[in-house]
Amino acid sequence: MKIKSRPSLACIPCTIRKVRCDKSIPCKNCIKRKTTHECRRRNSVPSPELPESNTETEANLFNNRQIVHYLYSLKLLTYGRAQIKGLVPVDDLLKYNRWDQYMDQFPILINKLTPALSRKICECACNYTTFIHQGVVNELFLRDHDNFWEVHVSKNPACLNHTTNNTLKTESSKDYYYWMSLLYANLSTGMYFGVHEIQPNLTYTEEELSAFSAVFFRASLDCFFRAGALEHADVRCIQIFCVLSMCLHALGSTYLHKSLLRISVEAAKNLGLDQLRPDDAPDYQSEVLKRLFYSLMIIDSISNYPKRYFGDFSTPLPSIISSDVLLEKTSPAPLTFPEACTNDEIAGIMYERMMVELAQLKHESYEKPTATELVSCLGKMKTMTSKLDTYFGSKEFSVRDKSIAQYAKYLLFSSITRERLEIGIRLQSLVGTHDWAKQYRPQCLEVATQLLFHSTSIGLPAFYNRYWIVAQHLIYACLFVLLDMLLFKSDDDKYKLDSVKRAFPTIKKLQSYFTVKIGFAIIEKLCYLVSKVRLDHLENETFEAISLREFLKEMEIASPYSSKLSKKRIVPDITESQYLRFGNQTDSESTAEDFAPVEGDSLTGCENSLSVTAALLDDKGWYEFLDFFFGGESAGSVSEI
Repeated sequence: MKIKSRPSLACIPCTIRKVRCDKSIPCKNCIKRKTTHECRRRNSVPSPELPESNTETEANLFNNRQIVHYLYSLKLLTYGRAQIKGLVPVDDLLKYNRWDQYMDQFPILINKLTPALSRKICECACNYTTFIHQGVVNELFLRDHDNFWEVHVSKNPACLNHTTNNTLKTESSKDYYYWMSLLYANLSTGMYFGVHEIQPNLTYTEEELSAFSAVFFRASLDCFFRAGALEHADVRCIQIFCVLSMCLHALGSTYLHKSLLRISVEAAKNLGLDQLRPDDAPDYQSEVLKRLFYSLMIIDSISNYPKRYFGDFSTPLPSIISSDVLLEKTSPAPLTFPEACTNDEIAGIMYERMMVELAQLKHESYEKPTATELVSCLGKMKTMTSKLDTYFGSKEFSVRDKSIAQYAKYLLFSSITRERLEIGIRLQSLVGTHDWAKQYRPQCLEVATQLLFHSTSIGLPAFYNRYWIVAQHLIYACLFVLLDMLLFKSDDDKYKLDSVKRAFPTIKKLQSYFTVKIGFAIIEKLCYLVSKVRLDHLENETFEAISLREFLKEMEIASPYSSKLSKKRIVPDITESQYLRFGNQTDSESTAEDFAPVEGDSLTGCENSLSVTAALLDDKGWYEFLDFFFGGESAGSVSEI
């Protein structure tokens, strides 16, 4: 819409933020926000002599920023869920964020659990997630599961609840708690990924079902700590973390993810998993440990760039063998692909080996961030993509096809394509925008579009998009396409915008992840503003154009150390109790009101979406969100990316 010609003495930033302006230049609000250079008044009457919008003017509208500058501010956008006061209402956050909260529902859920239902849920966890995390050997875990129910629970039902006294706990509390932590972790993961398959056979109410995964996730953590995982190195600590990693981003937090990863890495180093020696022939002991080590290495490399927790390591890759060979039922035989990947275990090992290769390439691209190295990594990743059909076959995705080969191929394509997009974007700051636009921008647009269409394809099984990387990749691709539309106007802008909107339904389904809600709010707002400025050809001084400028300015963070966006109190005021606190401090704890539901939530409905999105991304919320992710992080500045 056009700005009215009525004179106004309020500055533009205050007008956009809808706050009272003292009408001086610079005003007190802009001084407080340290944006005095942006404090100015709007032209009261549009001048007829002003030139029409052209490419140069539109480029200046967005300050010719490189896309990587914006994406740097948001690179951790979709990692995990955390309590951020005043940003997004999350009505279930407080319920599971405290140790005593899940106890109310835990006895109810555990009492309704039967041997058959427990087996069904754990089978879903094994079938759909083990090949990703390699925390257990499916056949052996399910055998122990059945033995636990038949031998122990049948005689002493109390042992199914870790909070009650039972004979198993008194015999060996450490072993008991490690087992219960692993069992609860698989129940949580199995329900989260297989709820659509399990639901018809459930006796739980809808409310109980929605709480199941989160409650058992917390129960698993409780047993994990009680077992002493923080006090000594034990391989079971690593196994449990690998299983929990499937839901850490949906049910836990970024801080918890990194803390448990660090504990697991230290345990792996203490146990020597990073220095295993090559074997002449596959051996059960070494093969299980190699799978565990590389599962950790993948998580570490993908999460902790540019510097991961693991340093040098010499552990060989896991052998490409089936579970029958692993369990010494048969001898190894020559393999031919893609036929070999019809065996789920072999398909899972191929997935892990290719993810290791991708993780290593990502690590190397940050170790030697030169244009030559990045181009080399791009070429190797493109070769990896071409090998997917060779290893996993070329069949179309089908709802009925629940083979690991198809799921592994789906996730690998998404991961490889996402890393290709990131490296392509990073090249802009190394080769210059002009050369990048001619040589690498078309490739970036191609892989971004592939990513958007890949995750929204027809005929995908329901559990395919439950894994957190799908949301991360989709939001990353959406942001790139939208930012590209701002920096480079083209005739196919409408097609790009439609491609982004195509991803909305898939992203909405993944909103159990807290930062997916944040990501979707940002994309929704950016999508609206971009469509108005680019497709409706609104001029520079329209409300939408100015709002877009201000919105992008908020996304520009040069370095997490250059300026603190918000400074939260770490200790209470001297007049308040320092140590005996019960939730009545003004800043140290959030209250239930901070997470109260908001009517017309843009994340669940379309009405009032812009006003709600604006509320989510107000000054306080946006800055606290960025401060949370960048405060204390060992990330480099934009110039280092």
